[in-house]
Amino acid sequence: MLGLEHQTTRGSISVEYYGRNVGIKIMPTGVNPRRLLEGFSWPEFQWRRGELLSDFQGRSLLVGVDDMDVFKGIELKLQAYERVLEEHPEFVGHAVLIQITNQPRSSGKELAELHECVRQVVARINARFGAPGYEPVCYLERHVPLHERIAFFSVADCAVVTATRDGMNLVPYEYVVCRQGPDPGAGGEGEGEVVASSRESMLVVSEFVGCSPSLSGAIRVNPWSIESVADGMYSALKTSKQDRRLRHDKHWRYVSQHTVAFWAQSYVTDLARFTKGHLAMKCYGLGLGLDTFRGRPGHI
Repeated sequence: MLGLEHQTTRGSISVEYYGRNVGIKIMPTGVNPRRLLEGFSWPEFQWRRGELLSDFQGRSLLVGVDDMDVFKGIELKLQAYERVLEEHPEFVGHAVLIQITNQPRSSGKELAELHECVRQVVARINARFGAPGYEPVCYLERHVPLHERIAFFSVADCAVVTATRDGMNLVPYEYVVCRQGPDPGAGGEGEGEVVASSRESMLVVSEFVGCSPSLSGAIRVNPWSIESVADGMYSALKTSKQDRRLRHDKHWRYVSQHTVAFWAQSYVTDLARFTKGHLAMKCYGLGLGLDTFRGRPGHI
């Protein structure tokens, strides 16, 4: 790396540079499952979840939660869903895509055009495939509070993330936690019913989001390819319950262990490990800059 000598230890790269031990490690963050699972006992969650179960009874639900951003691939997701309904008419009347879109954090011509494009695609899909009592796309363009987001995740059969460029994106992790639900007997009234129906899940995830490599059971897609995303959605809808459970169990084990607390503790532990010998060094500046040092063992 950079022409410097290095060694690999404990999943990280250690580089010796002018007496300093520089550690490099990929450390993806996680979510706080406890916070999300606490939401199952909130009255507002239970009311909203009951309402959603009543509204979408007997239907297969896909959910997406994205910012209104040109890199989130919302319009690509909608076009892929439209392709699914075109090529597999058996899902018309049975499948619903719930797309939650947070308000944009900035403004500009590109965002305005994207906003108009998304609305047009939603209107077109609902006009083509909708019927009295059925809208294939449930589009929410507003802030969705935590209790409501948990409710949507808890009832959805599949979460779809089609960002073309993104950072970590914790939506899939949150979805897995909400589909897991609290342990039986751990919470309030009605939570056992939530658990019984929830411990299976499916994920359709863009290969360009940071969480993708950690979700080995997810269906990875190229968001730029409408066909790829459509095939992923179709596969998710057709997956058997047993396979859904197996995939969910695999994801839950990872998400429940690699929490945000685990991430923070790992960071502190690695920082202490890499700087273990620094207190026994004397550092001398070289040249006129402040960024080049040479360390030698010594006593401070």
